[in-house]
Amino acid sequence: MDTVGVPDPNAYNLAHWDGNQWELKRVYFPTVCGQTSLSSYPADAIAAFYDGEIWISAGDKIAIFQDTVEIDKFCLPSSVSMSITKIWGTNSNNLYVVGFRGNIAHYLNGTWNKITSGTTTDINDIWGANDPISYSSLVLCTVSNRYHLGDHKLLSISGDGTTEYIPWSYTTLYGIWFNSPRKIYIVGGGAYVYKNDSLETFDVPSGYFLTRVKGNNLNDIYIATAGAEILHFNGMNWVGMSDGVYGKYEGLDVKGNTVVLVGYNIQGGIVGSAVVTIGKH
Repeated sequence: MDTVGVPDPNAYNLAHWDGNQWELKRVYFPTVCGQTSLSSYPADAIAAFYDGEIWISAGDKIAIFQDTVEIDKFCLPSSVSMSITKIWGTNSNNLYVVGFRGNIAHYLNGTWNKITSGTTTDINDIWGANDPISYSSLVLCTVSNRYHLGDHKLLSISGDGTTEYIPWSYTTLYGIWFNSPRKIYIVGGGAYVYKNDSLETFDVPSGYFLTRVKGNNLNDIYIATAGAEILHFNGMNWVGMSDGVYGKYEGLDVKGNTVVLVGYNIQGGIVGSAVVTIGKH
């Protein structure tokens, strides 16, 4: 809404926190691929890189920011077109996008290549890390439908294809995080850890669907839930926390002593406004 209460035709789709206050901003994407008009579509995924570039997606469209300034916008090439759910990479010249119906694409130094996933089920998350001992890299993505339709797979990306990393006989898998291939955390219909060539379940203080997992180290890990809960592992125990939001968290990230969760509240059974929670520890 604007200051006189008239609906603004160009909706805000980004909120920027500078450490003191929030600023609502608009990210502009091509309205139609191949045309010059622009629109502030609802944004779906975001990834920030160490060189200051920030990539934000809306369907098959991407906008690039340098710090807080939008410097580019484009549509994915038709050969890799998809509705993007997540973006992950080591830097802004070497990244992956994943999306609905099993779509995966790799962007390397200006060139996009399609990766065959072997599934038409949605890809919910992607994460990667280097093994500090072997120096080999591992990139994994989670394949599942929350309502148990289609495949449930944990895929490893290599070259222009994927392999099933481990056989998955458990329930839905959704979020994934690891800082070494030696210990991999996976959440969804339950909480799992893959270590010593074995997949194990572990208990967390929540009865809700687990949407995301992220950490600083193996003794500092967070989980977001579909009940707007925050779960924290301090190296000894999992502790559940609630900030009074009645809704759902769908995004989570942590850096240093700051954790950020995004989602929405639910009022009278209806999805309400967006919610951002920032925590310090």
